[in-house]
Amino acid sequence: KFERKYNTELKQGSLSRGTQFEYAWCLIRSKYSADISKGVVILEDLYPVASKEEQRDYIFYLAVGNYRLKEYERALKFIRKMLKNEPNNQQGLELERLIDKKMQRGERSRAE
Repeated sequence: KFERKYNTELKQGSLSRGTQFEYAWCLIRSKYSADISKGVVILEDLYPVASKEEQRDYIFYLAVGNYRLKEYERALKFIRKMLKNEPNNQQGLELERLIDKKMQRGERSRAE
């Protein structure tokens, strides 16, 4: 549904940020890393031209997408940027904990 809307607007030359975000959000939730990567790219393109409110959502999903791609350093960078503005955001704090845990496991694996 979101891909169809995205492609229709793209062909018409009137691709809205809302449609791009919805499509990226769906891609980031995919089980396929190629889809997740595509969603991350769309959000990275949207982020610089977004309003502050939109940036908040984009940055969270950039963190989620990078986490799902096992790009933990990038994910941590994004989530900490969000937490700088919203230090008590529970979703953000939980994601930061998950990322930290994965990074610690990775360090232990390399040390062994």
